[in-house]
Amino acid sequence: MSDSTETQPDFVTATAAHHPRRTDVDPRAATRAERQVATLFVLAALLTGVCVSVAGIIGFVGLVVPHLVRLVLGPMHRRLLPASILIGGVLVLIADTLARSLLPRGEELPVGVVTAILGGPFFCFLLLRRKKTVGL
Repeated sequence: MSDSTETQPDFVTATAAHHPRRTDVDPRAATRAERQVATLFVLAALLTGVCVSVAGIIGFVGLVVPHLVRLVLGPMHRRLLPASILIGGVLVLIADTLARSLLPRGEELPVGVVTAILGGPFFCFLLLRRKKTVGL
């Protein structure tokens, strides 16, 4: 009887030779990987909080604008990065103009309040949209 590898196409035998089933993997490795991912998420959230606390709520623009631009232009980074910079600057300019002109008698709102009013609902929209696509 002939060997089964002789009757199989070359790509099947090459794949089997390069990716054999791993029986030597520690089952606890997946648990460690999940723990590392959770740790990285917490670390990213803490770092984001620190950045916003140092730069102020205006740093929220840096979180929302790239998502907004990605919805319009798509994920191509060659266009996404310059457009995010440009639109982020325009958004801050509009927020500053609104903050200076909304209240009477020369009073000003903090620009962070205006960016939060503009960006908060959009950020909630992104979270709800993500929840629907993930299936939660």
